[in-house]
Amino acid sequence: MSPAAAAASFPVIDFSPFFTTGGGENEVEKEEVINSIREACSDYGFFVAVNHGIPTEAMDLSLEMAREFFDLPSEEKLKCTPSSDTPVTTGYAKQPDHSPNKNEYFLMFEPASAFNVYPTSPAPFRGAVDEIYGGLLAMARLIESLMNRCLGVPEGLMEKFNDDRQWDLMTAFRYFAAAELETPDKDKKTGLYGHKDLNLMTLVLQDQVGGLEFQKDGEWIPITPIPHSLVVNVGDIIQVLSNNKFKSVNHKVNSPQGRDRHSFAFAYLIGFEKMLEPLAEVMKESKEEPKFSKFRFKDYFQLRVADLFNPPANLDDAVTINHYAIPPTVAAAAPAN
Repeated sequence: MSPAAAAASFPVIDFSPFFTTGGGENEVEKEEVINSIREACSDYGFFVAVNHGIPTEAMDLSLEMAREFFDLPSEEKLKCTPSSDTPVTTGYAKQPDHSPNKNEYFLMFEPASAFNVYPTSPAPFRGAVDEIYGGLLAMARLIESLMNRCLGVPEGLMEKFNDDRQWDLMTAFRYFAAAELETPDKDKKTGLYGHKDLNLMTLVLQDQVGGLEFQKDGEWIPITPIPHSLVVNVGDIIQVLSNNKFKSVNHKVNSPQGRDRHSFAFAYLIGFEKMLEPLAEVMKESKEEPKFSKFRFKDYFQLRVADLFNPPANLDDAVTINHYAIPPTVAAAAPAN
């Protein structure tokens, strides 16, 4: 799908003004991008980024290396032994049979992390994934700085608040093709069940198979892939920091028909010991009361991970960021500072 055609269904934002020079005209275009981000994060909770500065060759190679790795025999993939000394295990794993998620994945922290466990085959795998990690991290930092401007808070505030990059992580996924005889119920053919991300934002590089959907106003919007684009979705952290100005978005992956789906998801996180609540500067700007109580990110992370590996019988009972939401009547009655 072309960016112009896609824009009729979901927000598509051209980041080229940040990678070209054009004097005053370029500054006007940058402001238009910022306004588009503000609108997309408020109204949709996601957008598709094009002309984002990551080389197309790097994107293509990383997806190709992921395909080659996941096509290896199981015994070869299992040699990529995960580390158990981190909040999330690195290396290769496959979703257990009882999980509603039907995928296998490879997870890594920043390339310099001693926790990473790389496969020896295919040989170019490590270089390819390390390069795409760097490109996605740079794009996440740019978007964070633009979100800062969208919220009207002092320059650099969010970057200083969120200055611990050691727990950012990237996951390569293979979503298995749906078996025709698995079930006639489409909703049960789920590569990844409906959920909201617990991070600040997620950047997704996907192939052309499709299957990713976002929810808006109760309706699911399929994200028809645009070649060499990135899907950016707002996570729970920015919803809290922005005091609900930006909304974490519900999304899922439907298992594709006929062929597997491959993607990379880069999770832009925050320090695990960080205490989170709406930014005082955001509330000062909006003159609103806080909509979330203060909590430690690590505690929320552990609740969400527990649900991931042991999903509740009713997925609607899974923990969400509303666990820390202040009821409207309480928020309204809170004394002003």
